[in-house]
Amino acid sequence: MTAAAAPNAPGGSKGSGPDLHHRVTDALLGYGVLYLISIPFVLWLAARYELSSWPMWFATTVALLISVPHYGATYLRVYEKRHDRRRYAVFAIWITLALIACFVASLYSVRLGSAFLTIYVYWSPWHFAGQNFGVAMMSLRRKEVPIDPVGRRLLYGAFLLGYSLSVLALSRLGSSYQAVVGTGDGRVYEFYRLGIPEGVATTLLWILAPAYFLVIVGAIGRLSRGGYLRATVPAITLLITHSFWYALPAVLTEQIPLLYAGVWVSAIHSLQYLWITSYYAKQTDGARIPTFILKCLLVGSAINVLPALLFKRALSRSRSSTFTTSSSMALSGNCEMGAWRERCSARTAMNPRRTTPRKGDHGSAPRST
Repeated sequence: MTAAAAPNAPGGSKGSGPDLHHRVTDALLGYGVLYLISIPFVLWLAARYELSSWPMWFATTVALLISVPHYGATYLRVYEKRHDRRRYAVFAIWITLALIACFVASLYSVRLGSAFLTIYVYWSPWHFAGQNFGVAMMSLRRKEVPIDPVGRRLLYGAFLLGYSLSVLALSRLGSSYQAVVGTGDGRVYEFYRLGIPEGVATTLLWILAPAYFLVIVGAIGRLSRGGYLRATVPAITLLITHSFWYALPAVLTEQIPLLYAGVWVSAIHSLQYLWITSYYAKQTDGARIPTFILKCLLVGSAINVLPALLFKRALSRSRSSTFTTSSSMALSGNCEMGAWRERCSARTAMNPRRTTPRKGDHGSAPRST
């Protein structure tokens, strides 16, 4: 979860305002408001129909129509243009090939596959935190909020502590918390929890939770000083959203049905990424957003279905009682490879139209992880 300088986004006056698409669209898809306003409905839905998890048809629909285009957008950002492929060759080619090799080997080794899955599960919240941090920084810059090194470190620290709490929630001995969809059945690959004893976990919680709250308050206070409170609202909503995703499960010690489910959190994360990359495609290539989303859907579908076709025999010979469980591991492997590609592409995809540098503003344009 880092930041890197990026060139100014092209485009004349149409990219110079603080909004990317529209104020309402930006708030809903970019700054986490859609998740926040959905909380009462999701809680009612879980109670009304006694649901402990999202139905399979819902998870499948979300994966196909939201998550898959999100991966497609990432593939396009890294591989569609020659100069991007050359610029990010280390990540886009060599590290990706290494990940593919690990993915293939995991199909033949349950232990290796379980280790690979465990790394992904622990790393995934960090990736989500990085994207939220990047979007928050972008919003602050576009609204011309002065960002000094202390304010930036406090904001970064808030997302870092939120991630630390998610690791605690994942690692408690006897915890049933899942940060990623499809990792809890254990019929083939296991998620190796660290197994932190209850007493140690409680002590860590009493340390991390107050620190998390104080750093959030400090970050908001630092960034909003000088009359910038209204301009920091998008960053505040992102901090609140992130706390619901990963901090509250540690405090509550258990999942609230549907609300913290990996499929729901991943859907919001994917919509956020499509929101930012569609803006970039419109600004740089003049692409129409519906056409861009359809293109992402087609590319993402082709690439994410391919591993299941290539390794069908290996999947059928695995120790799974069903093809579906092994396919979950295939999806997880693709998720991690896609996230690596996002790390390469986000310098440009998340680039705001920079204003003239201000005194004391030593930050840099954000990227997602």
